[in-house]
Amino acid sequence: AYRDERTNGVVKEVRAKGDERRLFDLTGIPLVNYNTGIQLAESLQAFPHLTQVGEQVMLLPEFFNFLLTGKSGCEFSHASTTQMLDVNGRTWSRETLEYFGIPSKWMKEPVAAGGILGPITASRELADIDVVLVPGHDTSCAFEAIPQDGKSLIVSSGTWMLVGGITDKPCLGDEAFELGVSNERTGFGGYRPNKILLGLWLLEKTIPAFDKRPQSDAEWSALISAASECPVPEVLLDTSDEALFNPDDMRAAIDNQLKANGGAVPADLPGYVSLICASLGASVRDTAKKLESILKTSFENIVIVGGGSKNGLLCQMLANYTGKRVTSYNLEATSVGNMAYQLLALGKIKSLSEFHDLIRPSLSAKEYEPR
Repeated sequence: AYRDERTNGVVKEVRAKGDERRLFDLTGIPLVNYNTGIQLAESLQAFPHLTQVGEQVMLLPEFFNFLLTGKSGCEFSHASTTQMLDVNGRTWSRETLEYFGIPSKWMKEPVAAGGILGPITASRELADIDVVLVPGHDTSCAFEAIPQDGKSLIVSSGTWMLVGGITDKPCLGDEAFELGVSNERTGFGGYRPNKILLGLWLLEKTIPAFDKRPQSDAEWSALISAASECPVPEVLLDTSDEALFNPDDMRAAIDNQLKANGGAVPADLPGYVSLICASLGASVRDTAKKLESILKTSFENIVIVGGGSKNGLLCQMLANYTGKRVTSYNLEATSVGNMAYQLLALGKIKSLSEFHDLIRPSLSAKEYEPR
């Protein structure tokens, strides 16, 4: 599992050698213990003989496509998340592979999404169905599905909150490194710089400390409504605190941080919801300001998708803290982006912009103004 601690030793080794910045400059991806490069480095340390018996590394989307078609295509957006792709090119970073001890023969060259990989060969009944190579990274599909209005800051809100945009060039340099910008790629090989923030994982892990979890939309709405009536806490959470990453007891971890910073501990679940939504709003504000400085631009609005887009309090807090209008689209953005690339491959549309124009009239959008 990507929260497994087995890779922490590799991360410590890289930092001890002073190589964290070097890897960022090569790949545009921050050093995180779940990166595929780190995962493979740990596996090779534990089992050096893998270099003799292994022939090819398949990332999961590539593996599923292989099971369906017998063909493997390592797609760009997913390849970029590994911390092994050359940030300035369209191939693997040979220097990074060598650094992690990963045989270059293991990695097939990445290919752009939006083409037909081949027909299904795993089932005679489905033999007339083609498999399309879509962005294998869910957030890439989500970001690229979203119609934008001017210069939009995109927030994909779920367990994590990914905050960023789509640009022509990578986001590099001292500020980007210090912020931990992740220069992931689009399905076509463009850039999708974003900052990965703790998201509603904070709430998911806090709820078990209470007697009952909301079971329906109505119960969730009642909880959010009750949280909206709570006063905004004076002391918010530092969502970058590693103690909140995967604690055994999230409520206790939150309480400990608040007490250390002189804050008041919430009395009930609505109080925690209020605290978490406000803290995430402040976290996005701080990230947006830094991204604007690095990219030398000003975001005009925020577009939010994902599970968090249904949370009216969270959306309002984003608007309040950033001072920007927030548009919430009620769509399963990852699936919609997947469909967009299928339509491109089948020749039904000519561009993602055309797709956005097609779906915009049917989208249910709700806007939140700062207050």
